[in-house]
Amino acid sequence: MTIFNRIQALFSVTQKSSKEITQISQSEQAVQLIDRGNQLEENGQINEALKLYESAIEMAPALARAYLNKGNVLLQMEKIPDAVTMYRKAVELNPDYAAAYFNLGNVQIIQNNPDAALHSYDKAIQLKPDFVDAYVARGNVLGDMKRFKDAIDSYQQALKLAPGYAQVYGNLAATLKDSGDLTSAMAHYQIAIQADSDYLHAYGNLADVYRELGRIDDAVEVCRTVLRKQPDLVPAYTQLLFCLSHSNKLTAQQLFEEHKRFGDQFESPFRAMWPVHDNVKDPQKKLRIGLVSADLRAHAVAFFLEPVLAVLQHSPSLSLFVYYNHETEDEITQRIKEFIPRWQVIVGLSDHQVAQKILADNIDILIDLSGHTGKHRLLTFARKPAPIQVSWVGYPGTTGLQAMDYYLAGRHFLPVFELDDQFTEKIARLPLTVPFLPISDSPDVNTLPALQNGYMTFGSFNRIDKIGREVVALWAQLLREIPTAKMLIAGLPANGGYEHLWHWFEQEGIPKTRLEFHNRSNMHTYLALHHKVDICLDTFPYTGGTTTNHALWMGVPTLTLTGAIPAGRQSSANLSEVNLIQEFGAKDHADFVARGKQVASDLESLSIIRQTLRSRFLNAPFSKTDVFAANLEHMFRAMWERWCQGLPPAAIEVTTNNQVIFPVSGDAGAYE
Repeated sequence: MTIFNRIQALFSVTQKSSKEITQISQSEQAVQLIDRGNQLEENGQINEALKLYESAIEMAPALARAYLNKGNVLLQMEKIPDAVTMYRKAVELNPDYAAAYFNLGNVQIIQNNPDAALHSYDKAIQLKPDFVDAYVARGNVLGDMKRFKDAIDSYQQALKLAPGYAQVYGNLAATLKDSGDLTSAMAHYQIAIQADSDYLHAYGNLADVYRELGRIDDAVEVCRTVLRKQPDLVPAYTQLLFCLSHSNKLTAQQLFEEHKRFGDQFESPFRAMWPVHDNVKDPQKKLRIGLVSADLRAHAVAFFLEPVLAVLQHSPSLSLFVYYNHETEDEITQRIKEFIPRWQVIVGLSDHQVAQKILADNIDILIDLSGHTGKHRLLTFARKPAPIQVSWVGYPGTTGLQAMDYYLAGRHFLPVFELDDQFTEKIARLPLTVPFLPISDSPDVNTLPALQNGYMTFGSFNRIDKIGREVVALWAQLLREIPTAKMLIAGLPANGGYEHLWHWFEQEGIPKTRLEFHNRSNMHTYLALHHKVDICLDTFPYTGGTTTNHALWMGVPTLTLTGAIPAGRQSSANLSEVNLIQEFGAKDHADFVARGKQVASDLESLSIIRQTLRSRFLNAPFSKTDVFAANLEHMFRAMWERWCQGLPPAAIEVTTNNQVIFPVSGDAGAYE
């Protein structure tokens, strides 16, 4: 949670310090002007309020309160430097003015000067020790500075002064979550909701914590509670769909129907207003491709997308545009921006405003890179701002929107017509899985650990929210079949919150002595942990994706259960690219255990796989970025030509030699 989102500015502070009383009594007319200005502010008439505050200053130039109120209005007008000047003048006239220091701190946060803001909040508290909001703001700053203990202390001081302050419990819970203490965060979100049953933001954050703790059913119920309270809350619906994708309690059809309901509810008001696009219908024109994403940074999506964009930037047939929806810009962001100079930040813009930008840019093909994940812009796509709209990479499943024409996927991920009925989009199949960019300074691949250990070590590096009770039961079944085997599970919360995993394994007869747990770590440590693992065991129904690729790069194959929903096909697709799906792709639980026993018993073959897997990875089709980019460009052209012909979207396949085919149901497709 960012400081900016937590700020509570005191826009109309009417309290008077003792040092002002004498001056105010001599300028009663100025005080009346300020009071009238406060009323105008409350009615949203900030320009009129500003005039009254300026008149008050002319009438009583030494009246600190007048400068404070003028600063508040200037802040609302986003005249930040002018607001700072007013607040500084207020504290100059009255050094004991706690409220002025507080508001100065709020503006310093907007100016990205947290150290100065912290000083201002400390000064406000020094002058007014019971200043609850100053303690809260101070906690916000400290939390964003990752001084978690100090932030927690500040929130707790605020709660001593205001025990029922729900938002403070929410901020405290957010800081506990950021520090890695998910269990305590859960407890404090629950308290926040008890204090204010309509505090919807706390519900959403509690659902996130439940999910991260692997309590998917609880997360789903919290999301449904929020939607009962506010049915039109898009983030809550997206959160629900993401959680349901991790649940074993829905059939594939039920999950699809939930996604369709999203479209029916949120897209249907716009369908009658979809524009008639006047893009030039030239099949050979230079295509304007728009990419909408919040994840072009240190995120799994960027690992896949960056190498592709690095190639596509050189295409004379494409013009690339990015609409970026995240406040954070890191080294990866900067590298991608070099590829795509037509880069627009859309943070803070409404979905309508973004749609208007896209229309103005005359985009031919607009690509969603988020799906139902955080900070998506699906309601922009629901307005149909481009003639062709495509979802890709960010989410393994349908958007549920009729406005989304295609879902782009590799043929191993979505084999021809196997899962098409789980998408509102038509499937656009490429011959390759999207390329993956390994970490440049990755550790070397080591020898098979079992050769030195004398026992097999299974591993999992997937998010804890993917490790449900049924997953543990299946893993434990394999461990029981191989009594000497052990299991390493990494990527767990830093301060606990995974005790249920110990309990579940214990219920399955697997003692702690056979388990090794590791918390989340930096990338190099995470990759190096693969040196201790012989075979990874996959999760279900939501399998690994990025983690499976990282494991392959480190020489570790993943035993996966090929699922009935798109989220259950990611590892299978990656294993297919390195020709390991026959050995490590299971069709059901019994097959999973049987294959696990088989591959674990053949150390010689497993050792050969380990020593050759990195070279397999480098030589695999999905490592040939230039080939993939060419396939992708042919796919864009096929989509565009179809639109130019006035034809509706249809399933499309591009073969390895860039032949375009339009399969019909029952056709297995043709690849060369």
